[in-house]
Amino acid sequence: MILKERLKRMKFYYTGSRPNYILHDTVPDVLVLDKNYKSDSLLGWNLNYYNGDKKELEQKVNKAIEDVKWYHKKRRLKRYKIIKEKFPFMSNFIRRYKKKSIEVL
Repeated sequence: MILKERLKRMKFYYTGSRPNYILHDTVPDVLVLDKNYKSDSLLGWNLNYYNGDKKELEQKVNKAIEDVKWYHKKRRLKRYKIIKEKFPFMSNFIRRYKKKSIEVL
């Protein structure tokens, strides 16, 4: 049996980390690339900005990165590059969310 690592998909409430900043999406649906980005943030693609079938896109992305070994030291960067190359339109969806402003649904 071969275990394949997949990107996790999360939906949560986001209050924002800056008081004067206007949020465009308070309930993002995120395909998470790194849940410990710079230790205080979550980095991923907000699928709410995608107009097509989100589940199908998630499956295609996970299939594209399944060959990246989970123990690879720079797997986050390698996955990002693969996704950027195969799905260039997704570069517009990448977002960083401060953990202190996330409330799990």
